[in-house]
Amino acid sequence: SGKGSAKVLASFADNANCYLTATAGSIDDAIVAGDYITGMKGASAISGGLADVEMQRPFVTDGL
Repeated sequence: SGKGSAKVLASFADNANCYLTATAGSIDDAIVAGDYITGMKGASAISGGLADVEMQRPFVTDGL
């Protein structure tokens, strides 16, 4: 739980919901059925391909 950095795709927006992507090791804010990361939200703009995220026991689910 807390704040950390994550590798994000170019279109990732600050304060966005997070989803897994087809790009290994990266997340994005584009809605992908079955790949919603519950408990994770964007917390900054992109800088050098990374963005801060806030996490509270994140896990992947279909929900949103």
